[in-house]
Amino acid sequence: MNLVAGDIVDVVAPASHMAAENFALLEKSQQLLESWGLVVRLKVSADNHFYLAGDDTCRGALLKEALESPESKAIFCTRGGYGSPRLLRQLHKLKLASPKFLIGFSDITSLHLALNRLYPEFKTIHAPNIATVQFLGNNKSDSAEINQQALYDFLFRFSDSLTKCQPRFCETLTFIKPTQTKAQGILVGGCLSLVVNSIGTPYFPNCDGAILFLEEIAEKPYQIDRMLHQLINAGVMDKINGLVFGDMVNCVDGKHELFDIVKDTFQDFSFPIAYGLPCGHGAVNKPLQLGIEYILDSLNCSLSSIS
Repeated sequence: MNLVAGDIVDVVAPASHMAAENFALLEKSQQLLESWGLVVRLKVSADNHFYLAGDDTCRGALLKEALESPESKAIFCTRGGYGSPRLLRQLHKLKLASPKFLIGFSDITSLHLALNRLYPEFKTIHAPNIATVQFLGNNKSDSAEINQQALYDFLFRFSDSLTKCQPRFCETLTFIKPTQTKAQGILVGGCLSLVVNSIGTPYFPNCDGAILFLEEIAEKPYQIDRMLHQLINAGVMDKINGLVFGDMVNCVDGKHELFDIVKDTFQDFSFPIAYGLPCGHGAVNKPLQLGIEYILDSLNCSLSSIS
């Protein structure tokens, strides 16, 4: 499945609202998608409700309209922040048409998790939210051009840009436990705090034999430690085949290295653990399709899809 010129796509705002000055980013993102040959429909309210892009009824209705539309081939999210978890109970019993892409990350992790559990045929893509500086950049943002090209290639050419990390695009994965093995499984996860917050809900991913992907921003090392141990204590880490960390942006306290804490936390686990995937809140955020089979290869320091 891939997009072609002339396809209809929807843009939604299921989470935080944009400040007035940031609506220019929405217009710029629409222009970019149109330059790709796409027909863009904005399903974004101009109103806000507290810190949200409209109240739950409004945001939920616009999201459901996009999800159920038989015309559109993809849904792009404007930004993260907060708000997506408030809409999950509205996603039950949707009348979905043919499978389509849902593109976004951060708070959008909640939608990825829910759709993967409720509608496994859906194509959930962890990739930049489009009305953001990460995706659109500024006058000196080479990383935004990388993000745009990577997402275009993924959606239109369906290339696996992570099979072999190109040095100018990303750093080589570091394996915390170089087990000299390959782990294979369905890739699940996303933003760590959203994954942890889904424990005990119907939307928590099936981690049996999975490869768990985690990334985060602005959580101190002890907070990351606490969330990882929540997953451990919930039995999640006893089920997975592999663990890969994306960017852990500004997860610092000036005294402790998060890498060392992660290494210490998982010293008694035998599955391969990789660190440094160029996905998440960092400058470069390459697309990952969740819910499909991947191989985490400690021999070649790579993560690659096999679907």
